[in-house]
Amino acid sequence: MAITACFEEAYKISYSIQNATITLDPQKDWYKTGEEVSLTILPHEGYQFTGWTGDLNGKDREKTITVATSDISFGANIVERWLVLIHFALDNDIDYDFETNYDIISNYLATLADVKNKDEDDVMDILLLMDGYDETDPRQNEYDSPFTDGYYEISGGDFDDDLKRATGEINSGDVKTSKDFIDWVYSNYKGKRHFYSVFNHGSGFDDPNLTATFGIGFDDSHGGDSLSHNELAQVLSYLKTKAGKKVDIFYPYACLMGGIELAWEVKNSADYLLSSQEVFPADYWSYEALNNITSDPQISSLNLGKAFCNSAYDYFSGIDRDFTLSLVDLSELQPLYNALDSLAKVFNKNMQGDLPESLNAAALSGLMMNTPYYTDIGYLMDRIDSCTTGASSYTAAVNSALSSAVKYHRNFTSNGFDYYNYTTGLTIFHNIWEAQWSD
Repeated sequence: MAITACFEEAYKISYSIQNATITLDPQKDWYKTGEEVSLTILPHEGYQFTGWTGDLNGKDREKTITVATSDISFGANIVERWLVLIHFALDNDIDYDFETNYDIISNYLATLADVKNKDEDDVMDILLLMDGYDETDPRQNEYDSPFTDGYYEISGGDFDDDLKRATGEINSGDVKTSKDFIDWVYSNYKGKRHFYSVFNHGSGFDDPNLTATFGIGFDDSHGGDSLSHNELAQVLSYLKTKAGKKVDIFYPYACLMGGIELAWEVKNSADYLLSSQEVFPADYWSYEALNNITSDPQISSLNLGKAFCNSAYDYFSGIDRDFTLSLVDLSELQPLYNALDSLAKVFNKNMQGDLPESLNAAALSGLMMNTPYYTDIGYLMDRIDSCTTGASSYTAAVNSALSSAVKYHRNFTSNGFDYYNYTTGLTIFHNIWEAQWSD
């Protein structure tokens, strides 16, 4: 008996991919030359597929591959999706004045549409909570807002077509309004990275009124109610719970929100605070820096925050407008608190002789923002060193901790020697405004 062994070439198809499910049809250990195999990839919840790697190319989630004369090994780019959440609190003169006279919000919405149009790999959802002016408010009851209160998904097309749910009149100053929006987001969208922004007027620290005489998100149609620092902390904490992690960047896009008081309130719910120490110009610059997500979905929160600061500088320096914008690492805030606390305790124990007058002189000569409630922390330390003795080790500790917390800071002024040139990234509330005005 003569026996002949016949062999046929066969090849493996292998892959290494995380955060997605791969389906091969047929699913076998070996494939013959010329055999066709259907391939499908399904990203896990909160992730996005952006293209094949290795022996495969293209971006089609379903494709047919033909086995040739070698093994096939491939991978895939799977990135975490971004949820960009923006609360447009326009129920005030932002709508009936800024929009009417300058088309500010229309420009912002066009910017967001442009960002989404460039998001070819669909790595982000841009979702808006919109609160337009209510014409029943007697202050401007002849004005009819072009914006419908509700929830929107920016598609890159006509904004009116982006309305997903009309809510009826809402109160931007009510925590429940923000929580309801977040509930809607998580009922319909999923993401692993989070950029959360509130756009409106801002007035900084809410001391001592928790009913929000100060804050952000002022709502004229509800008696000027707004979100205090404490209420913002509640909103951020709620979003953190829904996300299962800290918010990557919290950006209160408003004046005077760059204080240590707000940073302290939200430090347990966000990684970074992006904010302005000063009166921030509501101009045609807005959210252009979100384009950095489309070009690099895996961009770090640090680099995205830096991109916002640089984008603002490029714009406002180009049109000769004063501004400040800082990126604060909230995980570094505790050492700054400790250093400030130690400095305060030392002074409290030795408040004798000329020290009270010297400290008052230091505060009064510090860098006041356009409203006299706030002073720049770094410059205040410099003035304390100039007006007192024996505190340099404590002020040095504050400056060191401040430098660690403020990861990036850009400012611009066109006025020569001006305090914008000397801001260090965070302000602190100081009750010296009466002395300022009395002078």
